[in-house]
Amino acid sequence: FPYTTLFRSHRTADWALIGETLSESARGLEKAGAECVVIACNTQHEVADTVQEAVTIPLIHIADPPGEAMRKDGLSKIGLLGTRFTMERPFLTSRLARSYGIETLLPPESDRQFVHDNIFDELAKGILRDGDRQRYLSIIKQLADCGAEGILLACTEISLLVRPEDLGGVAAYDTTALHAMAAVDFSLGRDPATAGAGHAGSS
Repeated sequence: FPYTTLFRSHRTADWALIGETLSESARGLEKAGAECVVIACNTQHEVADTVQEAVTIPLIHIADPPGEAMRKDGLSKIGLLGTRFTMERPFLTSRLARSYGIETLLPPESDRQFVHDNIFDELAKGILRDGDRQRYLSIIKQLADCGAEGILLACTEISLLVRPEDLGGVAAYDTTALHAMAAVDFSLGRDPATAGAGHAGSS
């Protein structure tokens, strides 16, 4: 299945096609001997339940490792950055609230649109601009001023532009890094739910 077609499906929010495509891939992986499934994309977790229903092996949800890490660090309110789908649809925020007691703060509408467009139009194409970094840092400061105790970088590419050391002491939780660590722990027979706990600055 062409990656460009799946990428376009993100822009058009064709969740049925995305769910069907990922489910087919997951079934193929299980048939080949995989013992768990990892969807290495925050936005595609909109169809995580569909993929889990397609296989008998467990799916490691991308919300769980950072949720465990933030709960261990004593956080109850975090700022969220990602695509508009990740920020506005409930698949991440509801799971964090339900399973970990974490409230999620979102940027204002104009900032959500900036982050969404920047991810698709620049970061996904390897375009990293210092001016964009400064905009992200301004958004993060506003979230911290509104009570966010940490920032969840919930997109594969954001950590390419925004580094933990840029945040002036605000704790950063990179879903990509923590999710990958959970998959490694699963493969080594350790509990993936605790992977990366305490590693707020993972990048």
